[in-house]
Amino acid sequence: MMEQHENMAYDASMTYSTYSATATLPVVDEEHITYRVLLPDGDGVSIRRGKTSFAEDLSFATCRVRQIEPLASHLFALRDGHDHWIPPGKLVSPDSILHFRMRFFCDIAMLSKECPVAADHVFLQCRCDFVNGSIRDFQDDADDMAKAKGLAVINMLYDMRRLDIGAEEAIKNLKSGQYLPRDLFKRSLVGNMAQRVKNTLLKNMSTKHMLETLQERDKMCEGVVASQLQEQYVEFLLQCAPSYTSEKFRIRMGINPNLVLEVIRICPYESGVVVERLESAAGREAWKEWLKLSDVCDISLRSEKCAAQLNRLSGSPVIVRCESLEETESFVALLDGYNRLTRRFFFNLCCYMTNPSLRELKEEKCHGPMEKELMWEKKLKNKGDGVFTICQSMSKYDAYRIDYVEGGILRSLYVESEEGPHNYHLHDSKRSFSCLSHLVDYYARGEENKRHNTLSSKLKVPSSPLSRSSSDPATSLKSLRSCIRPSESDKMGLKLFAIFQQSAYNNLLAHNGSSKDVAVYEEGSATPACIPPSRVHYLAKYEPMAGEQTIVRRAQLSLDGQGYKISVAVKSLKEAAVVNNPELTKKFLQTMQNLMFIENSVMTAKCFGLILDPLSIVMEYFPHGNFKSFLKQHRRRLTVRLLLDAATQVAKALWWLEEHHFIYQQVRCKNIFVAEYSEAASIKIRLGPVSLSHSIHWTGPSPPTHYNYIGSANNGLISQNGQRTAPSELAHFSVWSYGTLLWEIFALGAEPLPGIMEAENLYKTGFRLDKPKLCPDAVHWVMQSCWNDDSEKRPKLGELLRQMNQLSAASFDDNTFLAVTDSNESLTALRVTGNCLRHDLMQNGEASTAYDPWAIDETSLKIMERLGEGRYGEVNKALYTDPLSEDVPRVVAVKQLKQIKCESRNLATIMDEMRNEMEIMKSLVHPNIVETVGICVDPVPLLVMEFVENGALNAYLRHHQHALQTFQLLAFAKDVANGMVYLHSKDIVHRDLAARNILVSEDLRVKISDFGLARFLEVPGGYYMTQHFGRDVPLAWYAPEVIEFHKYSAKSDIWSFGVLLWEMFSFAAAPYFCDLRVLSERLRQGQRLPQPPACPPSLYVVMQRCWAFEAAHRPDFKELLDNLTALFEQPSNVAAQATH
Repeated sequence: MMEQHENMAYDASMTYSTYSATATLPVVDEEHITYRVLLPDGDGVSIRRGKTSFAEDLSFATCRVRQIEPLASHLFALRDGHDHWIPPGKLVSPDSILHFRMRFFCDIAMLSKECPVAADHVFLQCRCDFVNGSIRDFQDDADDMAKAKGLAVINMLYDMRRLDIGAEEAIKNLKSGQYLPRDLFKRSLVGNMAQRVKNTLLKNMSTKHMLETLQERDKMCEGVVASQLQEQYVEFLLQCAPSYTSEKFRIRMGINPNLVLEVIRICPYESGVVVERLESAAGREAWKEWLKLSDVCDISLRSEKCAAQLNRLSGSPVIVRCESLEETESFVALLDGYNRLTRRFFFNLCCYMTNPSLRELKEEKCHGPMEKELMWEKKLKNKGDGVFTICQSMSKYDAYRIDYVEGGILRSLYVESEEGPHNYHLHDSKRSFSCLSHLVDYYARGEENKRHNTLSSKLKVPSSPLSRSSSDPATSLKSLRSCIRPSESDKMGLKLFAIFQQSAYNNLLAHNGSSKDVAVYEEGSATPACIPPSRVHYLAKYEPMAGEQTIVRRAQLSLDGQGYKISVAVKSLKEAAVVNNPELTKKFLQTMQNLMFIENSVMTAKCFGLILDPLSIVMEYFPHGNFKSFLKQHRRRLTVRLLLDAATQVAKALWWLEEHHFIYQQVRCKNIFVAEYSEAASIKIRLGPVSLSHSIHWTGPSPPTHYNYIGSANNGLISQNGQRTAPSELAHFSVWSYGTLLWEIFALGAEPLPGIMEAENLYKTGFRLDKPKLCPDAVHWVMQSCWNDDSEKRPKLGELLRQMNQLSAASFDDNTFLAVTDSNESLTALRVTGNCLRHDLMQNGEASTAYDPWAIDETSLKIMERLGEGRYGEVNKALYTDPLSEDVPRVVAVKQLKQIKCESRNLATIMDEMRNEMEIMKSLVHPNIVETVGICVDPVPLLVMEFVENGALNAYLRHHQHALQTFQLLAFAKDVANGMVYLHSKDIVHRDLAARNILVSEDLRVKISDFGLARFLEVPGGYYMTQHFGRDVPLAWYAPEVIEFHKYSAKSDIWSFGVLLWEMFSFAAAPYFCDLRVLSERLRQGQRLPQPPACPPSLYVVMQRCWAFEAAHRPDFKELLDNLTALFEQPSNVAAQATH
């Protein structure tokens, strides 16, 4: 079976920007060093950066120093001293030899027009490579010498214009070796050419002849400026040496190291980027097209094998094994770079080789460099007022443009940035912000106007024009309401790659070069075929399959009206369903239109046409049936690899549909058909018509309103309630349904929550389906990401396909059968997250509608040992047997009151706290909060929770203090902050946040526990007050307002969190600096806990902010989480994680 999801990443020794929830740009080290980056002419550029820097960051910094336009910065990369290109997300060693070069070639004429400085560098690179003899296309024959002479003449003319020198001076430079490879002429003279040819060559290359040629060309090019000559030089060089823009790799076509070495090359042609293979035939070698970049969905890296698996849109994956990991990385980075520049700018083909800059742009909701007109056409046209986008400047570094719609007109504001911690500000404004999103939020809330109005009223002066003028940036930004985020399907706003982008799209339509495989019709260009009922012969011996609203019959279709017949399935509407729902006919017709207007023989079911009476769709018949029935029928013969293969094929189909501007609403097992199956772990599936009925399990808690599907005829926009919306903005609905499809697949066709009518309300409270018993953890992780409450945080379809391909690659050799037993088949109740929902089984197998969601029978618990105790309660380790969902007893922790003697008032208080804790914990579902398994009320109150292996954090800190590093402590702090963000979002204050109440799991994730003192706040953002402390309370963790006035709020939890941070970095020392009887006075005087020796100064600053005397001056947990994330991702901590 597959290992955990994390095991599929690079080895721990690798230093990469991995694509995960924590991947981001590093915060620059406090210690700066100088990197030396070499240019093609041998000059160097000095870059001051942190001790650990990404290759992409250094490349961008070099572009900035060389004043290369930001628009063209993505064309350049760094190469090491061994001629290996360094992936953009790889950390660079300070002592590395770095060469700065253009790697991604585009339209040179357009580059000269749009980015002249970048064009200058390309000319410099081409000239130096030619003169240094690095270009091997020039051989020792006369033709190549004539071409070399032509390049030298253009170069001399360029220098004559640029340096204002005469032809004689240029000839002197020619003699000194500035324009021709030094050994090219000599090699020609000693070659095998005839003496006559050698004599002609000697004459043509003589100083006199070269001077005459130069003077003649100078007169012919009298009106040509230096930049035009520069462009001519590069274009002529590429004509003479067409392989200059390609890169070669020596590979094996598989993982086996004994396979024969072959040679491939990647070439950026006008028709698109292709991979060619060197083949031998009849004793001659020739390059043959092997693979189109447009056919590559994503790449799975198998670093231990120095191999890359290219997952293709059409056909099986291709495995490429290079001779070293560096070459494999270089190969993947090249394909990925061209893919981003020509197809999907925000999508990395390999999830473990990402561009750090993309993460930052996504976090800031910022698009790449894009022209204003293109932004309007692609993103903002037909949008309402207040919709806006943020994009990078095309001509200036650290500059951004905010485009927004106001009164149906496109308007723009400009944001500038300088290096520093607070660096973003509007043009001509002095107020700065730490990030773009903070700037937009500030002005959108009207904070600037409020500040000016308050100041004006205090000074008793008229209101500032800033609060009235609609032309003022602050006033304009106040109208912003909805940001269009970058999408993975966005193309880079570069005219440089317009030819490539169109070619890539055409190749995608062609789908592996065969027009028979795929057909995409523009709306109105094709009419579904109407089939006469006489051509359809229903097979009476097969029972019809009835669904909720449709019925499917087997039949034979006569294509020619004669004897030739094929098996088909005819899907018709039920008459009763149409009567009850008149809109159903319209939906059915829409479904038929979708299936008719887009057809892919390897991804979608073939549709032959429709029958008008009764209204029916005639489609391909699949002997193996739909995937739901297939899973149930073959459950004993299924492997993880086969299920992952099927799920990956569905993800590929969804991605392909989005590429063609189609969104598949609800992808369900019953709407997927098995086209081929063999017991040798091989399966082929096809997408069928979408479901006519909506189910909350596949739509999520916020289902989309009905929208119409259209193809690429209308600029790829989907009509939704009269609005025109890009498919990428609606794809998150497909992503949710895909998560539920995965659940279906690994639950082997089971129905989610059968018999539960209030499922929608459950989902709205944060409920999610639990992991199926036979589902690998890594697949469950994908499910959970698909079900994220925030639709923007769900993976995009391309990311989803990449994740599934990576999982499939990891399980390539896993052909073990799933452990399905008879007891699994009779199991109709499925446990869900938190055990918060169960079905009582009746003897006849039917589910009872009356059930207690949380009740646990005490007899199902077997106490094992005591884990800990307090003054009033104790926690025991126990085994819990759930007869409805688990064969093996589960280890749990059981909290109960101790049998003690105390005053009745104190006992009542303690009982209230216990009941309150139970009520609060039932409402909480979060990875950083301890999970509630259930509650036992009779005969004694018991709170049953998940067992967390490593116990309380304070004990863990004391026991492991010599092994814990800063990055791990920061990870603990982040987990707590993350849990508290969730807790405060539910208006709950914890009131007892301390290391003793934090638990450490086996995988070193921490979870908040002990909610005995926690309370719901009646007013969001309000506070909770008591008349006195009900029992002994932890004063050392309490804020001043709690000690003096018994006033609890979210801000008092912030104070306690600061003390918890102090505990972490002092390894659970007692947080006392004075007698508790005078604690309040000492705090009022400004005394605080000292900085622990192991605590970084930057973190102690965070602690001190938590300990602000005025509650209003303390940060909230969202801000603290951002601060801790930034500290965690400092390069020193990143490096420590990589080596840990």
